[in-house]
Amino acid sequence: AEGTHTITFTANDKTGLQGSSQIIINISVVAEPKFSILNPSDGAIFYINEYIEFKGEVSDNTDGVIQGDKLTWTSNIENPSQIGTGNIFKLNTLSVGEHLITFTAENKYGVKGSDFISITIKQPSPIIGISSPKNGDVFDEGEKINFSGYADDALDGKLSALSLAWTSDID
Repeated sequence: AEGTHTITFTANDKTGLQGSSQIIINISVVAEPKFSILNPSDGAIFYINEYIEFKGEVSDNTDGVIQGDKLTWTSNIENPSQIGTGNIFKLNTLSVGEHLITFTAENKYGVKGSDFISITIKQPSPIIGISSPKNGDVFDEGEKINFSGYADDALDGKLSALSLAWTSDID
């Protein structure tokens, strides 16, 4: 049990003489590590291929500050699930989706604890632009108008004519 213990060692010989010795020891509870996930914040949103810095601090009443390979970071989506170790690292390879990130520490006695955050990885929208006609250009009814533009996507690169559409709010 937790607390200060007086330990007595006693020996008796055949004649009934007794000898003893005492020591005092203290037993403390090995507490689960205390966590602080500093980055990213819970609920943060990132885009695919964006670098994300993971940073955390952990301490407990036996080891003090826990560092290095005793700290692991995992994602419920990735396979393998471990995405990093240590107090700080950067990563840009998380898959699209909502990730439950688990930050786990283990002290020298094997006592583990964890903290959790949720982050979302999204695919960005295509980057598009209209090259011509220019905004505000004036045309006569029936005049031929040449439309041109571009569309680039983070995953697909330049988008082809099959995935592009021109519309008017009147016709």
